[in-house]
Amino acid sequence: AANVSVNVIDQLTRCLVVVDPAVCIREGESSVYQLRLQGQPHFDVLVSPVFADPSGSSSDVSVAPSNLTFTRSNWNVLQSVTMDALADQEYEMYNESHMVRYDISSVDGRYSTASCVKSNVSLCVHDEDVMVNISRAVLEIDEGKNTTYTVQLLSQPSDAVTVELQGANA
Repeated sequence: AANVSVNVIDQLTRCLVVVDPAVCIREGESSVYQLRLQGQPHFDVLVSPVFADPSGSSSDVSVAPSNLTFTRSNWNVLQSVTMDALADQEYEMYNESHMVRYDISSVDGRYSTASCVKSNVSLCVHDEDVMVNISRAVLEIDEGKNTTYTVQLLSQPSDAVTVELQGANA
């Protein structure tokens, strides 16, 4: 006999509601997305965007403001976050993708980074001098399912080009 483990996630542990959590912009442009709390807190809640990229930060992308404060009276009001993709002169082989997660702090025990299910924002940056276009910078796939994306050269090569695909565990 096989055992099955079931984790039930209380909707209040989701903590944040993010409107349009997948953002794609061109290098040198910015985009705005919005978020709010899932439920009314007992005390103020401080929400801070943090880059979840392997390097821990990105010099090509900035997020503002650095902190959002939600209170008992504004918890359900959408607050805006602006993501800027800085223009650079770097020649890059492909478009960039970044992940922003949130540090959440409050004396209200329901609202903390440890007690909240993660609500991430995916950002793809279309570089102006890129050689390859990838149709989807972020793929979310349900276990046991599949999906597709395309890879396209943006100019005719002078010789054969090999595009190597690599996977990484999240």
